[in-house]
Amino acid sequence: MSVICAWCGAVLKKGEGLVSHGICEHCAYQVETRILRDVALARGAAPTRRRRPAVFASASLPGFD
Repeated sequence: MSVICAWCGAVLKKGEGLVSHGICEHCAYQVETRILRDVALARGAAPTRRRRPAVFASASLPGFD
């Protein structure tokens, strides 16, 4: 089974046959940043800044070792 990022299409795990979707570290960072910004703006507070991870290594998915 192949796993690809649902946002950018990057291949997270190569395989044969079926295709599943996940999210890569870069897209997860962007989505989380947007959500935090939107929540902060809705509350009337200044947006919080999250530091970008130093290494863009994806955590292994359960069952995909």
